[in-house]
Amino acid sequence: VQEYIAGKTLEQEFQQKGIFHEAQIWELLRGLLPVLQYIHQHQIVHRDLKPANILRRSPLALEAENALSEVVEPILTRPGISKTNASTLSSNSPTQRRKEHQWVLIDFGVAKLLTNTAINQTGTVVGSPEFMAPEQTRGKAFPASDLYGLGTSCLYLLTGVSPWQLYDEIHQRWVWREVLTPQSR
Repeated sequence: VQEYIAGKTLEQEFQQKGIFHEAQIWELLRGLLPVLQYIHQHQIVHRDLKPANILRRSPLALEAENALSEVVEPILTRPGISKTNASTLSSNSPTQRRKEHQWVLIDFGVAKLLTNTAINQTGTVVGSPEFMAPEQTRGKAFPASDLYGLGTSCLYLLTGVSPWQLYDEIHQRWVWREVLTPQSR
């Protein structure tokens, strides 16, 4: 069972609004890099990071969640609930965390828990090949693999071009700058 989160994926936003501007990419990175840091600190690799798996929480949903916290707070301060328990509940509640973060990483269906054994073994190749890190295509995934997926997602959102077409195999370099449009700069 997963929590319902009102909002649109970056893929949906891209389909509706088109190319992202540099400022939008910076906003995405500032919001999502702490999420990746958190899961990586807990030894989890998402393995399928792409625009379709990044959701922007709807501003209306944030307003509704803030309103809900106004209802929850008085309940937590009723007699019989210690101040310690109330502050723990309110500061750790999903509602409290949602207020601070509009970016949500979704679809952990192929996520992997990293262990010393798992890091050294080749596993199943999973993910979306277009956004997949080279090591992941060989059955190995590391936290850096998620960063690669985020990077290729940003290049896609900036250019509207598949990451496969943004890498020059002959010269072994990324060519995304050459396809930037004036509106994405």
